[in-house]
Amino acid sequence: MKSIIQVLLAFFIVFFGPQIQQDSTAQISVKKCSVCGKPVNNCTYKGNHPKCSVCGKVKERCPYKGNHPKCSTCGKYKDQCPYKGNHPKEKETYTVNGVQFTMIRVEGNGSPYYIGETEVTQALWQAVMGSLPSDISSSSYDVRGINRPVCYVNCDDCEQFIRKLNSITGKTFRLPSDSEWVYAAKGGKYTHNYTYSGSNNIDDVAWYTSNTNDSGSRDVKTKRPNELGIYDMSGNVCEWTSTMSNSLRVNRGGGWSFYAVFCALTDRNSYTPTKRYNILGLRLAL
Repeated sequence: MKSIIQVLLAFFIVFFGPQIQQDSTAQISVKKCSVCGKPVNNCTYKGNHPKCSVCGKVKERCPYKGNHPKCSTCGKYKDQCPYKGNHPKEKETYTVNGVQFTMIRVEGNGSPYYIGETEVTQALWQAVMGSLPSDISSSSYDVRGINRPVCYVNCDDCEQFIRKLNSITGKTFRLPSDSEWVYAAKGGKYTHNYTYSGSNNIDDVAWYTSNTNDSGSRDVKTKRPNELGIYDMSGNVCEWTSTMSNSLRVNRGGGWSFYAVFCALTDRNSYTPTKRYNILGLRLAL
């Protein structure tokens, strides 16, 4: 009996052993796709699944399936956009008691900031303070008008105005520093290094003694803006800054009664902070 079993086992090994070994080897050597787990021969992509060109992941595993959203401002993929698709606005417009004013974004001078598109107008001053500086109505010069720059304001007046404006808007408006004012006046990162803010020809951009006949201020935004879209940074009224020079406060831009040379961007004036003049106003920063 034992010999019969041995013969049958030998027969089985001789005739079926190689096939079993071959099948086992074939099963062990089947290569599977690392993505879908199927045998490579059965994988749609033969183991080479396409990858997303943005994040580098296999498209099936990419959260956007290879179609990443793009930033509507710069056109880059939001993943690669420095602001992730939420670019800050180039302009911000505010309304106070029915009066609108616009702030222009300035980049490239340390941290970004906003600066007024125009000087603070008499309309905005009245909307915030409830009345105009009394010297405006009694002035012998032509400085009255809701779209003209407010004037006859000293530094304390400006700070009171800004405190009330911040209370109304919930923002943190302030006076620009001397360096912020100059950088914006020159056109920021778009500067052409003009003599005046926006041009080498002062009559293009400024109200000064030669074109006002030394008579008074003019409505804002009636001359050409500079490279950033900011108006009247040369001429019309001088503008207080937050910078002190010894015991004096720096102001910039020149005014309607100034000669051209004093409206150049290189010119720098200083006045006693308590003084109120018909050529002194302000521009906001944020």
